[in-house]
Amino acid sequence: MPNALMGRGVENHEEFVRAVLGGNPVARAKVDDLTFTSWQRCRDQYGLDPAHAPDPLIIPRSDLRDRQEGVGHLLEIARPEMTNLYQQLAGSGHAIILTDREGVLMNYIGDPGFTHAAADVGIRTGAVWSEAVQGTNGMGTCVIERKPLVIHKSAHYFTSNASLTCAAAPIFDPHGDVLAILDASSEAQLAQQHTMVLLNMSAQVIENRVFFCAMKEAYVFRF
Repeated sequence: MPNALMGRGVENHEEFVRAVLGGNPVARAKVDDLTFTSWQRCRDQYGLDPAHAPDPLIIPRSDLRDRQEGVGHLLEIARPEMTNLYQQLAGSGHAIILTDREGVLMNYIGDPGFTHAAADVGIRTGAVWSEAVQGTNGMGTCVIERKPLVIHKSAHYFTSNASLTCAAAPIFDPHGDVLAILDASSEAQLAQQHTMVLLNMSAQVIENRVFFCAMKEAYVFRF
């Protein structure tokens, strides 16, 4: 929680979220429109309480296998690029995550320095990180917003996720629909701009390769 919030009637993350949604102008001024809109969805559409995050929702292994098969060559295409991104961020305590279009974790490469934090919040293959389940978070909110974004610390809806910094970028299929989300999560104190740049580049590489794989029987004009 930013120190600037202390001493103004906002003592913890739960109170901060409630103050923002309750119309407190001081608190509201510290939250961008994307976060505010997401918090409204969490409260009004999903009925989520910022102080009571649900236990991690993990889908059955058979369902995960079906989902992995359903995304075609995505995992095969994404794996080397995820490894490359992980190596570029090595030592900075990041986890590189790939979800499907519903926020279910398909693949995960974690820095040892982030292992305990990931376990505490349920970041693991098969976990559901949609906004409806985990509140405002990089992966789930990116699915809805359809654009690169960073959910930093207290921008998360649930108190239990407020230690995380999550950068996420969408990967679109050849028809313009969200196919997957590439995410880099950590406990970094600052949202690093270079992380977002590297993440966007990796997402674009994966998206391009998915496109050419899907269009291998067609002639493709490059401009």
